[in-house]
Amino acid sequence: MKKESKKNDFQLSPEEMEILKKYKKRSFLAETWRGLRKNKGAVIGLIIIALIAFVAIFADLLYDYEEVVIMPDYSATLMSPSLEHPLGTDEFGRDVLARIVHGARLSMEIALLSTAFSLSVGGIIGAYSGYLGGKFDAIVMRIMDIFLAIPNMLLALAIVAALGPNLFNLILAIAISDVPRFARILRSTVLSIKDSEYIEASKAAGARTTTIVFREIIPNCIAPIIVQASIVMAAAIIIAASLSFIGLGVQPPAPEWGAMLSSGRSYMREYNYLVLFPGLAIVITVLAFNLLGDGLRDALDPRLKR
Repeated sequence: MKKESKKNDFQLSPEEMEILKKYKKRSFLAETWRGLRKNKGAVIGLIIIALIAFVAIFADLLYDYEEVVIMPDYSATLMSPSLEHPLGTDEFGRDVLARIVHGARLSMEIALLSTAFSLSVGGIIGAYSGYLGGKFDAIVMRIMDIFLAIPNMLLALAIVAALGPNLFNLILAIAISDVPRFARILRSTVLSIKDSEYIEASKAAGARTTTIVFREIIPNCIAPIIVQASIVMAAAIIIAASLSFIGLGVQPPAPEWGAMLSSGRSYMREYNYLVLFPGLAIVITVLAFNLLGDGLRDALDPRLKR
C-alpha cells in the first residue's frame, strides 16, 4: 500500500500530461513565434520587413536596372508624381520609385552582410573570451573596450575614408564597428552558462575547447544574438545611408537611399518628393527592424515566459 501511494504521488494527471506533451513538441521557432505574435508592433515590423525583402529579391522583375534605374532620360527630368511615375522623377529623369525599389536591395544587402560578418567574428571572439577567461579574456576585452569607446558612425567613417568609398569597403567598415558589441553580448552570456552541468559533462567526456564552444555554448546563446542582430541591422542601414549622403558610401549612379537624399537636397524646395520618399524608406525600414527587435527581446526573454 505504501509503495502504491508513493507511485500515485508522482503520477501526473491527464491534463498535465497533455500540457507536457504540447510543451515538448514546441520547437524553438514555434515558441518564439508564439511569443512574438502577442506583440502587435513586432508583427507589423515583421510584415514590413517581409515586404521590403520581397521587393528587394524581385526588384529586377519590377524595374530593369540598366534602362530604368540608372539610365538618364533627360526628356522626363523632375516630373512630379503621376500615374506614369508614382513618385516622380529625379534631375536625370530616372523613376524615383524604381530607384527606391532597387535601393531596398542595396540596403538589405548591406545590413545582412555587415551583420553576418560582425556576428560571426564578434560571436567567436566573445565565446572564446568568456569560456577561456584569464589573461586572454582581459586582453581581448580591453581591445573591445577601445573600439567601443569610438562611436559606430565615427569608426565606420574612418575606415571608409582610409580604404576608399565603395560597397565592399562600406560593408566591411560597418561590420568592424559592430564586432565589439556582439563580442560583449556573447561573453556575458557565456559567463552565465559556462559552469552548467552539460558543459562540465562535455569536459569530462574529453571534448575539445573548439567543440564545446561551437556545439554547446554558441547554440545556447542564440536568443540574445537574434535580438542584437535585428537592432544592428537597423543601425547598419542608418550608417550606410549617412556615409552615402556625404559621399563616402555607395557611389552614384547606384540607387542607395542616402545617396538619393544627397542628390535631391539641391532641389528640396521646389521638388521635395526627391528627399521625402527616400527618407520615408529609411525611416520605415529602420522602424520595422526596431519594432521586430523589441518583440524578439520580449519573446525570447525567459523571465517573461509562463
